[in-house]
Amino acid sequence: MTKKLIYQFTGDCPYTASPQTIKIDYFKIQTMGSMVPGYKKGEYSCPLSEECPYPAQDAYHRCPVYLNAPDKPN
Repeated sequence: MTKKLIYQFTGDCPYTASPQTIKIDYFKIQTMGSMVPGYKKGEYSCPLSEECPYPAQDAYHRCPVYLNAPDKPN
């Protein structure tokens, strides 16, 4: 069973030109050859996602705040 962590991340949003907080799902994964677990960023939620034009500029429709979030939760 994979453990999911929900993490709030605040970063600079180019759409609002101000800090924006999003929620990101992180999944705990076991890396082969390592005793230390890794993490993978999953889905995110943002209150402005329906109107924001920036995800359309990314091949995977991700927002800039999500892309700047750390690869593992703090």
